[in-house]
Amino acid sequence: MDVIIPVKRGKTRAEMTVRTVARPERRVAELLTRLDLELPARNRILGEMPAGAATTGPA
Repeated sequence: MDVIIPVKRGKTRAEMTVRTVARPERRVAELLTRLDLELPARNRILGEMPAGAATTGPA
């Protein structure tokens, strides 16, 4: 899930995006392990969204 936070620095307005990572259910985690895929271990700040970019992520 992406969280979009409006920020203001002086007269400049922008958006900061933070990606939230959830732990998968046990069976999904096992499948990801078998497929040799890894999920990020922590949240990461993505920075400003490009103009015209979608503001919502997958549900």
